[in-house]
Amino acid sequence: MIETVSRGQAEKDFGVSIRTEAVGTNQVGVWLEFVPKGKLRTFSSVQLEITSGERKLVSATLAPSKQTPETVIVYFSTDPAYLPGSRLTVFYKISSGDPPYDGIQFNVSDFIKHAPSH
Repeated sequence: MIETVSRGQAEKDFGVSIRTEAVGTNQVGVWLEFVPKGKLRTFSSVQLEITSGERKLVSATLAPSKQTPETVIVYFSTDPAYLPGSRLTVFYKISSGDPPYDGIQFNVSDFIKHAPSH
């Protein structure tokens, strides 16, 4: 089961933060950071999906750029126009431990103050 959560719930219940920063001409970097505790203690992967309307433009599994017992950070960059259609899903093992795993999904646009536009 995949559960989509709001920014407030992500921060309060899962210690998740997402930040964005311009990293080049027409590029914005997106960092997802979380504490591997609670449900996320058994996280297995983070999936990025970027959609435009009904079309899926990107689907990729992101490797952590930093992983310690206290924090996990994943990163991607994209054209700012694609931020509204960007979603990150943190998959975690449930009690049985066999795929498919459950996941917590975050809409990147919920975490930014103003979605950049062209």
